[in-house]
Amino acid sequence: TACKSTPETTSFNEETAGEVNTVTETETSSYYEEIVLPEFPVVSVEESDAPTENIHLSIDITHDGIEEDVYVDFAELLTNSQAIATIQIYNSDGDVIWSVELGLPHMAWAEYYIVELDGDKYIFEYMPDESQGDYCDSYKLFYLSSKGEENIVDEMNLYEVDESELSEKLKEYYEKTADYISKGKLLISTWENELKVYSE
Repeated sequence: TACKSTPETTSFNEETAGEVNTVTETETSSYYEEIVLPEFPVVSVEESDAPTENIHLSIDITHDGIEEDVYVDFAELLTNSQAIATIQIYNSDGDVIWSVELGLPHMAWAEYYIVELDGDKYIFEYMPDESQGDYCDSYKLFYLSSKGEENIVDEMNLYEVDESELSEKLKEYYEKTADYISKGKLLISTWENELKVYSE
């Protein structure tokens, strides 16, 4: 499905909520960049104190009261920009029930967060991708079954939105993305060729 071209769209500002303003593509892009950036501390691997080994977290991502092991492996990206990073989730038996790959080349950009809502942990998969005025962004909020199946709680793909609804959906998309990110901790990001990883 083709990505959506940037229209003249309605801006959103908390200070002027309720007001409707027509904005240009440049203004929309600036708002886009401002709202989706994480507001909590993250560590760039270019920093001297950045971790150089797998990140390991224990969380209940299946909502069954048993914690799974989450491993984020990005070590190869430290020396090879064409390498891949992986997230793997293991159950208590030591079996991989879910995994994903991402990288620094444009087509492999992605961000993954652990988001807490009402005491439960979720994976937030965020695929920001605005290229040459086109919107291909998507996000997905989910938890896993014991077999690793994704139980999707919320998702949105801008490239599936009808052109006539794009302006309205952009506002909804930005608001919900910012809300989820504000409730989460970054696992790993390769957005815009910059590697960022989880830090306590």
